[in-house]
Amino acid sequence: MTSCTQNQNPFLHANIWSRCFHSWIAHLLTKNHKHGTLHLTDLYDLLPEFESTKLTDKLEANWFDEIKQYPQEPSLIRATLRTMGWKPLLVGCLLIPTDGPFSLKNITFNARPGDLICIIGPVGAGKDFAQLPYGANTLVGDQGVMLSGGQKARVNLARALYRDADIYLLDDPLSAVDVKVSKHLFEKSIKSCLGHNICFLATHQVQFLRYATTIIILDNMGTYAQLLDSSSLFASLLKETHQQQQNQSANLEKQSSIEDSNLIEKQDTETISSLPPTNIEMKQEGTIKWRVYVSYLQASVSLPIALLLIVLLFFAQQTTALFSTWWLAKLNDDESYRYQIFKNCTTMNIHKSNTMRLMNDYEWKEHRNREFYTYCLTLVCWLNPWSLIPAVMAGSVMILLRNCFSRCSRDLKRLESLTRSPIYSHLTSTIQGLKVIRSYRAEAMCLAEFHSHLDNNIRAEYLHTTVNQWATIRFDWIALIFITCITFLVVIVRIAQYHFTVADIALTLSFSLNLTGLLQWMIRQSVEVETQMTAVERVLEYCSLEQEPFTQVSFNCCPPINWPSHGRIIFDNVSMSHSTDEHSPLVLQNISMTIDAGEKVGIVGRTGAGKTSFIQTLFRIGTLINGRIIIDNIDIASVGLNDVRHRISIIPQDPVLFIGTIRSNLDPFDRYSDTEIWRALEEVII
Repeated sequence: MTSCTQNQNPFLHANIWSRCFHSWIAHLLTKNHKHGTLHLTDLYDLLPEFESTKLTDKLEANWFDEIKQYPQEPSLIRATLRTMGWKPLLVGCLLIPTDGPFSLKNITFNARPGDLICIIGPVGAGKDFAQLPYGANTLVGDQGVMLSGGQKARVNLARALYRDADIYLLDDPLSAVDVKVSKHLFEKSIKSCLGHNICFLATHQVQFLRYATTIIILDNMGTYAQLLDSSSLFASLLKETHQQQQNQSANLEKQSSIEDSNLIEKQDTETISSLPPTNIEMKQEGTIKWRVYVSYLQASVSLPIALLLIVLLFFAQQTTALFSTWWLAKLNDDESYRYQIFKNCTTMNIHKSNTMRLMNDYEWKEHRNREFYTYCLTLVCWLNPWSLIPAVMAGSVMILLRNCFSRCSRDLKRLESLTRSPIYSHLTSTIQGLKVIRSYRAEAMCLAEFHSHLDNNIRAEYLHTTVNQWATIRFDWIALIFITCITFLVVIVRIAQYHFTVADIALTLSFSLNLTGLLQWMIRQSVEVETQMTAVERVLEYCSLEQEPFTQVSFNCCPPINWPSHGRIIFDNVSMSHSTDEHSPLVLQNISMTIDAGEKVGIVGRTGAGKTSFIQTLFRIGTLINGRIIIDNIDIASVGLNDVRHRISIIPQDPVLFIGTIRSNLDPFDRYSDTEIWRALEEVII
């Protein structure tokens, strides 16, 4: 969890000329050309002044000092610079750090190397780790979506054991696991690992109370023996629990046979599904495909119309600009026309003359937009054909330079987009887990991890900007050499050909300048378009993800109004997965069973065996690999999602409450009366 790739930035050892002309970035361009693409590990380390810095501890004190020194006009910028502890020296647009070399330290947990191994056994995760493709490094998804409730509880307990604290507050960690796992957790984790620590355990499993030093029950407390003698409430609780256990055992013995079911896996250990590859941040490689440009144009209008409009507008602009500029130059060279104009203007006053001059200047500047000079090369070659030689040379070198840096710029932009997502994900996870972070005092670790993600993003963005500046400087050099050659050729042609007028010379130099500017602009814009199209490429990647089926189907396929009226459910060779990837593990495999109308069925299995996934298949959550589910003679795959999910009720394992009142959470669609809501509250003893 570090942004440092041990690639020391060559900027630190570059001389002043290399820093001014960005020559130190050439090694990155060479690496990109050699390997064909760039990865995050190829980027250089950040310079000291670009390192993410925590300002909270010192900023407030420096701000108060700023107020004391400058009570009238305190500056937050000065306080921030003083807090960051570096003094930059600006030379043009170049930042030269005054600090020494910098190396980011590795971010490590505050624990011994063997601690992780020591807590795998007590929480019963040894066999699970062995079955995972990446062991303890297997991704579990955002907020642990790939883990069951019991697995989350065991991870949480393992994290507590890993803390090695003096006092432990365990808020019912055994409620989400089955009897066998809870016994293992209590014996190996709480009794063994925490035997010498102070431990407060909140639980409803009274079979573990006899091992407690002190028991607190509502308004009374004491040892197990004391409460058994003095507290009638505690004694009645144990009696009721013991009676319930006896009744359950008797009911199980009365059953003559139990139907075999493939619903529960016959393995002794649960499995944790590894995160499918589609949920891992992926980076595209190579050039931007043409389908990305086509999809972008089709998002506005049809593709033929868009191309036709672009060609017509561009052709009209170029034709108008070229003709008007050539005509003005010829009129300027006509002495008789100029004499007649001056003669007609002698009676005009100075104010009108100034007004007309300003208007002409404004119109002239308007026509000199860069976009109007695509065909200036033709005019330059017509006036001075010798200028074609340096023009071809300059254009070839610019195109070669463009191909050299465009690939690197594109890959850096992709890396910038790729490293931006972990920042948002880390912020979301941190906000949702503030209680856990603060209880474990992991603020420094989370802040360091956030700085790591932020530094990765800044590295990619900084190198992307530097590569563009590197190309801009080289383009300016080429333009300077081109204009110099054109100037010498114009002088030579003027000496050799007397009919080459001053207007022709001025027009040649003017269009040569515009030609180089236009060529640079076109190349930079083409690279910028290709670079920015990576965002469109990423949007199309999200749009191409498989979506849920339609929420509504045609009226002819809608189920009856009273469906389901009986509740007969048939599972016909059902296999289900949490991912659409063909190599993703199956959560349910070849389930075939029938639940008759009115039956009450209990699904028994260890945590992670697929009990929750079994319920999710009825709501069409997840991917049904094969088989079908029939409810009252209707295949739910042929019914819209709204009909399926509105007509079946579910009590999720992890309840979710939305912002609002209790009534709005009980009846979000305002369909029931207060009497019905109160009756439901009384049924659940609220």
